[in-house]
Amino acid sequence: MSWISSRNSLDCASLCKEIEAPLILPKHIHSKSEESKVNYTVIPLSVLLRDRYTNIFNNPQPTLIDRSHPPPSTQKFTPLPLAFEQTRLSNGVPLYLIPHQAQPFLSLRLLLKRGARNDGPLPGLADITCDLLSAGAGSRDAITFAADVERLGANLGVEASRDVIRLELDTLTRFLPEAIPLAADMVLRPLFDPDELKRERKQKLSTLKQNRSEPDWLAATALRRTLYGSNPYGHPIEGEKDSVARITIEDCKNFHHQQIIPAHAMFIVAGDVTVDEIQDRLEAGFSGWRGDVPSLIAPVIPQPAAGGRLLILDRPGSAHTAIRIGRIGLSRKDPEAIPLLVLNTLLGDYFNSRLNNLLRESMGFTYEAWSYVEMTVDPGMIVVGTSVRADRVAKTVGAIFGELDRIASKEVGEEELEIVKGYIAGRQALASETPDQIAGMVTTIALHDLPADYYRTFIEQIRSLTPEDLLKTAKRFLRSEDMTVVVAGDAEKLRSELAPFGRVEIVRSK
Repeated sequence: MSWISSRNSLDCASLCKEIEAPLILPKHIHSKSEESKVNYTVIPLSVLLRDRYTNIFNNPQPTLIDRSHPPPSTQKFTPLPLAFEQTRLSNGVPLYLIPHQAQPFLSLRLLLKRGARNDGPLPGLADITCDLLSAGAGSRDAITFAADVERLGANLGVEASRDVIRLELDTLTRFLPEAIPLAADMVLRPLFDPDELKRERKQKLSTLKQNRSEPDWLAATALRRTLYGSNPYGHPIEGEKDSVARITIEDCKNFHHQQIIPAHAMFIVAGDVTVDEIQDRLEAGFSGWRGDVPSLIAPVIPQPAAGGRLLILDRPGSAHTAIRIGRIGLSRKDPEAIPLLVLNTLLGDYFNSRLNNLLRESMGFTYEAWSYVEMTVDPGMIVVGTSVRADRVAKTVGAIFGELDRIASKEVGEEELEIVKGYIAGRQALASETPDQIAGMVTTIALHDLPADYYRTFIEQIRSLTPEDLLKTAKRFLRSEDMTVVVAGDAEKLRSELAPFGRVEIVRSK
């Protein structure tokens, strides 16, 4: 991923020092004429806060609020009026515009339906090509290009995911005439400087080497590879050591020529601009953008792997053990995608989820336990994850299997379901406030070919789900017997403990 931003990162050290900053209070003021002679008492802010909160905890005030039960979910979510205009540029690229005049700001996305799944025999090729797009373009080298973006106070970046390459530009509307040419240079005229490739390759190889010392990364990567095998979804987006070392400038140029073309593209714009203005700007900036229409290649649809596999990535002497449990799920367009999203929230996608309550609050085994559902163009993964001490691994896997089997065999209670529905509704409201968020929603609609009113009806679909609906989906996707387990830890300590869950396969961690 490559990103140029005008925002400065937060200096945590400076923030910590702020807590010790003194609070200066006047001792006394004799008269207005003597204000210039005030004496001061200096009190460290940390002391003031310590005394204040000590008093609160030692002397709690009575409250009329009953905190033994959560408040009822009575507020009905009002769907965002997600109206957008759609047209095409002269080269055939679709343009979606979501008018948003609340601020003089604009968020533009160029989406290319190509990504890590199109790496071919060089995993990491899409990722490193995207990094080079902003490492010098047009008549500017990398430093000059970054300086010109920062001068506009804009954010401009490009990244590759599994299914898409996404360029994103955030800028004040008045700077649009200068910002569009910068974005166009990235797409049409990257320099592909060999020295920049050497720098990017060295950095990626260093990151990959560091990742191999992280149990969580090892477990997550091994689970993906086990589930997908040779399918393009099976390798890390950032690539692998051997493939990254082999990527050349010519490889990047060929990928750019074959994949970053109008036939794969769409523009999505949200902000303070009219459709005529943004169309004219894009026509001018991206004039001459052409490309051969690609030949149709049948997609390689990932098939669910046989469940019941149990792998230990051997890390001798490791005190930290990472656990990943998962299977291949569904695509975003699947009719059961929304029920599965609700089940995932209930299982492990918010703080009061079943897994977090059990493994963190009740058993005290971990700081957090979670689950997620990968909503990709082709079926993505369903994953449960956590990290524990080696002597707690077997009990943790057993507890996770117990929760999976419970949710796949017993209907969710009405009260618990209403809490989860209310949480999702509130989260959706917070995710549709800014031009960037709104552009992201239209991106999802366009990428996955969803109905234009998808988000308008999303919450109503959530609220209409019954415990019976969720049980049907859970039986299809959340049975423990269909799950693959990957544990990164000390195999000598873990082999016998995990034997009751099935045949243990040990893989030496390189």
